[in-house]
Amino acid sequence: MDGKQLGDPVLGARAILTAVDSDTPPLQLLLGSDALRRAREKLDAVIDEIDRWEAITRSTDFQST
Repeated sequence: MDGKQLGDPVLGARAILTAVDSDTPPLQLLLGSDALRRAREKLDAVIDEIDRWEAITRSTDFQST
């Protein structure tokens, strides 16, 4: 992929410096549209799994009396 990647390393470095200098830097810094797409796909899959198992998850709480 050398020379064919979507991301510009100079712009990536600038983004990192911006995040480091921020008063509220992100815990996760995504660099590039490809990283953003993959992260959103992963988050969607996690949300789908959480939704499928929600009843089991909630079933472990103490029962209210």
